[in-house]
Amino acid sequence: MRGIVRGLLEPVVEISQKDREGMLILEGNFNGHDDRLAKMEEAIFNVAVNGDETLFEKMAKKIKQHEIYMKTELKKIKDRQNEKYTQIDGVLFEANQKVKSCLNIKDELLNLDKEQRTLAKFVADYNQTTIAENRVVRTMIADKEAALQK
Repeated sequence: MRGIVRGLLEPVVEISQKDREGMLILEGNFNGHDDRLAKMEEAIFNVAVNGDETLFEKMAKKIKQHEIYMKTELKKIKDRQNEKYTQIDGVLFEANQKVKSCLNIKDELLNLDKEQRTLAKFVADYNQTTIAENRVVRTMIADKEAALQK
């Protein structure tokens, strides 16, 4: 009799145990689905759970933070660019001043060279004139000496 009862009850107990395990698995799945459903409802209906910020409020807050960060970074970049532009302008100004100075020196050297050529021509002309006058004077002196000796 025990064997018969045992033979009849064992399959029932095994089936009920498998059913219980299946129910636990389903319960875990249902709990996971409930959490997902709550998040979806929060997102779709923009309803906060437990007084927290809504999903859209969280997203808007993050977007605002990123916008502020981007604006500050852009300001820093523009400030750095302006500093570099100022430095470049200073270097260009100095370079232009040096170029102007070099051009002025070049003009002065060209004028000096021109004056030297003019002076050299004057000296050459003076020397030729002086030599010619010296010859004339020597000739006159020689003529006077010759006239005196006669």
